[in-house]
Amino acid sequence: MAKATKRKAKFIVNPESEAEDSVLIISRADPMPSSIGNTPPTPHSPNDNDSRKKIRLSSPESSLDDEVPGSVSGEEEIIPVPRTTSKAAVSKESVVKWRESNSDVSEKIETTADDSISPQRATPLSYHRLTPPPTSTMKTLAPLDVNTKTQQLIAEIRAKALVAARSSPIEEAKPFRETLSDSDSDDDLRPLEISVKGKGKQVAQTASDARPTRYNTRSNNPQPSSSKSKQPSVSPTVIRSDRRKSRSDPFTALLKEKRDEEKSGRSAFHYSKAAEIASQIPLETDDEDDLDDSASPSKASASLELEDLKVDLDEGDRKRLFGDQGEEIKVILDKDQEKREADELQQSRVGASFWRENDDDNDVDVDMDVELAMDFGKYSQQPVLCLLYNAFKSHDFAQASAVLSSGLLNTVNLELFPGVIDYLCYIALSPSHENLSSDAFNALLNVWDTSHTPMPGISLQIILNAVSRLGAKSDILKLKGSHTPNLDDERREDLVFRLVKLIESSARSRLLNVTTIPQVVLVLLAISLDTSTSTALQKEIAVALDTMFQSIADPNVVAEIEPAICNQILLYVSNFNAVNTSHIITLLASGVGRSIRIARWVARSVLLVQNEVKDLIPILTPGVTTPCQVFQVRRDSDYVEMGHYVQILAVALTDIPSYIPRQIAAAAALKAGRPVMNSPSKEKIETPLERLETCMTFVHRQITDTGTNIERSRTKAALQHLTLRLGYQLKAGTKSDKPTGILGYFEKRNVA
Repeated sequence: MAKATKRKAKFIVNPESEAEDSVLIISRADPMPSSIGNTPPTPHSPNDNDSRKKIRLSSPESSLDDEVPGSVSGEEEIIPVPRTTSKAAVSKESVVKWRESNSDVSEKIETTADDSISPQRATPLSYHRLTPPPTSTMKTLAPLDVNTKTQQLIAEIRAKALVAARSSPIEEAKPFRETLSDSDSDDDLRPLEISVKGKGKQVAQTASDARPTRYNTRSNNPQPSSSKSKQPSVSPTVIRSDRRKSRSDPFTALLKEKRDEEKSGRSAFHYSKAAEIASQIPLETDDEDDLDDSASPSKASASLELEDLKVDLDEGDRKRLFGDQGEEIKVILDKDQEKREADELQQSRVGASFWRENDDDNDVDVDMDVELAMDFGKYSQQPVLCLLYNAFKSHDFAQASAVLSSGLLNTVNLELFPGVIDYLCYIALSPSHENLSSDAFNALLNVWDTSHTPMPGISLQIILNAVSRLGAKSDILKLKGSHTPNLDDERREDLVFRLVKLIESSARSRLLNVTTIPQVVLVLLAISLDTSTSTALQKEIAVALDTMFQSIADPNVVAEIEPAICNQILLYVSNFNAVNTSHIITLLASGVGRSIRIARWVARSVLLVQNEVKDLIPILTPGVTTPCQVFQVRRDSDYVEMGHYVQILAVALTDIPSYIPRQIAAAAALKAGRPVMNSPSKEKIETPLERLETCMTFVHRQITDTGTNIERSRTKAALQHLTLRLGYQLKAGTKSDKPTGILGYFEKRNVA
């Protein structure tokens, strides 16, 4: 028992040095005589246990101490701390040499290793085992912790990525080009496709590059793994497109077809370019069939396309191309040809040329522009007129412009100087005085709008001379004057706009000569019917016409001037077709009051085929028949012409409520003259408006609309709209104002 006690080992654990050295010190103490024997400690004797622990912890170091390495977990890395020797100088020298040999160890590890032993918790040198430094020259590598490994891996990955980026070829920026060639467009429009080649065609990664890298847990540097290691094989990375194989894209096919057409020269652009070039080349034909140079390239290309569509096929070709259905296809082609011819005829019938072309010298009464003579009368008595006259005489346009723009003409009574108004109108409408024309135009508008005294307005002769200088045809208005050649359309439209505004301003101030209004109306209608007149200018002409008609205020003159205006218009439209006649009547009906009344009488005369209006008789005269056969529905009816006549009839049937009282009075007189008509068995006599509604309904039912002719559908719809309007107006005008109860309703039912 004594021997067992004598051989018993005592473990002395220093809690402060355990965390730092991770080494357990076994102290072999000398045998001590036990006074209490081997009685084990009990819970009732804590003091004995405490005293016994204190003795063990405070026991001195034995010379027979041995090192026993502590247990190390497999998941942690232990940073070894060099052992100290009994000699401090030798230990310090070995530490310096070890640090110099391991210079590649990271600073973080060194700092951690140095900081782990603080002076406050350092173990006394007497408790450390004094061992000499290792004599081997083998390089000792310090182990890495988890954070250091992660940072090193990230640094290596970044370095590899940087090297790969620098070694890749630099992609040059593609230059921007206005037009794309076929090769470029194919590359741009093709979707992203990453193809995978077969064996032997492409090697994504070599064996040396694909060798994995294994990190030793006890070292810093990665080591290549051996061939015997069971590392997973790294296969070449192939980028596959997640998009499934797309089906045939019609848009891509259309673009490819367009590119093919442009490449082969069969696109619409090439056709139009070729047509434009062909229109500029004179044809080798007789002089009578010369190509009109004034035709636009679009018209030339359209004519060429129509000529290409005209293909004559004989019976054999039709049988070979279309088979047994050749006759049916021939009927369809013939109908299409008729429609194209009708469209060409319709386009040729729209408008009437009023302006002469610049190279048209057929009129023998055309002279060069002659300046109007200045007739200022006794201008010496007026300082403003004297100053203006001297400026015009000396061609001092700056002084003349200053006088005109200053407004000094408002201080002069121009009623005594009609020549000043005529000369200013000539300057404002002359294409030769571009510098003063605007100032003269504004001065005339200012004088006419602000003056309260009667003065002359623009005269008919000034208007005729102005349109003649601008290039009006002399055979239309029977004009004789001068003509300025080579006047572009834009400059002409500006001057015509000034002419219309001067006429409107004179009419608003009631300065026009009433007897000349029919001729002025004719000039404006001729300008509006020209094909080059814009929509904005036509609106201004409509406003000027309405202003002129409203300026006729004298009731003694109205009965004479209105038939004269109607006769002048009827004489002008007598040789026109239904398209142009409908345009003239619609333009007249765009006003109010007297404008609509004049348009209504012109429309009535056109429907009744009358070239003259002798008296303003009632528009709905019983027993009047028309020789116009346009509303006769036949197999070969021209529905385009019928549609325009429906528009003319709609103008003639305006202001229906004003005719209803006269119609009621006529029906009452007829009923009083024939008492037998009071019998319910007798058929009721229709009034003229009711008879007209019945006829319109009959014509509407005669038109069979199958949806194959757009003009027929439009004509039938317009006729139905007009019939419904007339019926509603008649019903609203003849409706009694007396309230009708339910008894009256049943009484009417019983009588019927």
